[in-house]
Amino acid sequence: MLEIYKRFWSNYGDFDGVTSRGEYWTAILLNYAVYLIGGIFFAVICVVLPYEAEDIILTISIFACGVFTLAILIPTLSITVRRLHDVNISGWFILFRLIPMGNLIILIFTLMGSNHINNRWVTPMTVTGIDQIEFEVE
Repeated sequence: MLEIYKRFWSNYGDFDGVTSRGEYWTAILLNYAVYLIGGIFFAVICVVLPYEAEDIILTISIFACGVFTLAILIPTLSITVRRLHDVNISGWFILFRLIPMGNLIILIFTLMGSNHINNRWVTPMTVTGIDQIEFEVE
């Protein structure tokens, strides 16, 4: 799981190729876990510290959340584009996020299974069996 998250960060601006459904959702859910752990951490600090420190802690937590959000922006866009490529959909469809209900459309696309048949982002290397196909990413 941590190897997948390392790839999430190492492929920071790689908008070419494909990402499997499992790899995509692992990276996305780990990002949500970071938000959750950070929120719990700052909530515990607010409980432990005196009432007067709550404003400072709240400001720091909002700042930390904003920094993390900016840090994951490009990697999240790139892994989503690669996931769209894996289902044989153009990465430009990520622009659906700019319209109402567009995130629902992207969610449906990212939940779809891989489509490597006539996929312009994947080329078959060898076929060793009817259910075993190895692919090379262009």
